[in-house]
Amino acid sequence: MSREKDRPERAKHSTGPNRRQKMVASEIFEVISLTIIEALEDPRVQGISVSHVEMSPDLRLAKVYVTSGRPNFNMKQALGVLDRAKTFLRQEIAKELNMKRVPELAFFQDDILGEAWKMDTILSDLNDKPSGE
Repeated sequence: MSREKDRPERAKHSTGPNRRQKMVASEIFEVISLTIIEALEDPRVQGISVSHVEMSPDLRLAKVYVTSGRPNFNMKQALGVLDRAKTFLRQEIAKELNMKRVPELAFFQDDILGEAWKMDTILSDLNDKPSGE
């Protein structure tokens, strides 16, 4: 019996991010979060925060998810500002991180807070109803 048969079969395609992807995502998260707060002076991005960053397997694309805790916030405008600031943000990443290639950035709205507020409202409504209804 060969040793090959005794070894567990390895997955050929990983379903989640690997350690390097997670590390780079975390570093980019920190740089972009600080840069938005400290360097972007456009009032249309005031009050947004980066919720998380996902890296492509080849580390050439960073999907940056942003959210805002402000009600009636114009996220579409904020995403436009971030999109126009991509070059500046990539320069900041290059200054801070020792990477062979700085990834392209893509910005997306993260609806997690909005969904949480909706759930909270639904649960509050259910708790406020008399039990006979």
